[in-house]
Amino acid sequence: MKAIDRVHTGYIRGVAEATSPMEVKTTMWDTILWIAAVVIGIFGVLRIVQRDFVYGAVLIIVALLVGPAGVSIFT
Repeated sequence: MKAIDRVHTGYIRGVAEATSPMEVKTTMWDTILWIAAVVIGIFGVLRIVQRDFVYGAVLIIVALLVGPAGVSIFT
């Protein structure tokens, strides 16, 4: 019975945390990081098209590190 109470309490706590203002703030930061990663990635592709392969590859790698959806240095 105690294990069920712990699981149930954790679920309720998780729902309360998901609707907290901090979660909204985190979502806003995720969006900002996603937009920054897209812009950096576009610049990286443009540099590759302009035959600056090393700088373009570095920008694309930085975009992958900044973006919240994939590998991110901020999580």
